Amino acid sequence: MSRGIASNRHHKKRLKDRRKNDIFYHEEFSLNKHIITPTLCSCVVCGNPRKYYGNSKSSKTIQELRFEQPEEE
Repeated sequence: MSRGIASNRHHKKRLKDRRKNDIFYHEEFSLNKHIITPTLCSCVVCGNPRKYYGNSKSSKTIQELRFEQPEEE
């Protein structure tokens, strides 16, 4: 079921109002681009850890590490 045009406009306006005060937003960047891609970079801190650490233990999420731990009774 598709949303209507009014719904899409509402959500775009909502995100614009919310992201105007974002710490990553600067005036030299388009606000419309910032709605779609809110972060400026994909460095080690901001990006996906698997891109930098491969499939090692340090690249796994907290949820994956908890799942692999044996249950303690």
